[in-house]
Amino acid sequence: MNKNMQRRVPTFYLGLAVITIIFFLLLLLPLPFLVAADQDHHPVLIFPLLMEKKFSLGYVHSVHKTPVEESFTVSSGNRLVLTSTSFDDLGVGIPFDRNEGRLVNQNDRFLLTDINRQFKEINLRAVPLAQQSITFKNRLYAFNVFFASGSPIRLKAVNYTTAQLLWHKISTAYNHRITVGKGSRHQTTKDTIDRNIL
Repeated sequence: MNKNMQRRVPTFYLGLAVITIIFFLLLLLPLPFLVAADQDHHPVLIFPLLMEKKFSLGYVHSVHKTPVEESFTVSSGNRLVLTSTSFDDLGVGIPFDRNEGRLVNQNDRFLLTDINRQFKEINLRAVPLAQQSITFKNRLYAFNVFFASGSPIRLKAVNYTTAQLLWHKISTAYNHRITVGKGSRHQTTKDTIDRNIL
């Protein structure tokens, strides 16, 4: 073996070692995600927050029967911050405190801005009649597609590693096959499973 070849071999192995180390570090690097989890705290929907930290919750108001949209952003420390709410009618159950936010009428809808109300997590129940949904990156996800009626939904910002996400994807696909095989009434389509990590 000539001297040139002898120098290339250690350089190749050194480069391979560096690439392997970087790969494993990326697998273990925690990244922020918004998670909608079920009653057992298993993630059902996972939204990456690395580039986009805004999302909104939509529903039909139980008294007014009109749409309400609550806009959130995720701040440092994985806090969910309610920044604004838009709705059609003032009245019972509509959040407004003179000391919190600014109320304006915009295009025949009321918009309550500058709220800055912080939450560690948001807990709610799936109610198909309320047409609950989450919108992330201009795409709407109806909760009644992913959660059974009456089941608890827990929204929270968490840090996951790539390895944890891969494990979630594998276990979700595996659990889906078992559930469908047992004839569960909560059968999810393969399309839904493929969209769970968004």
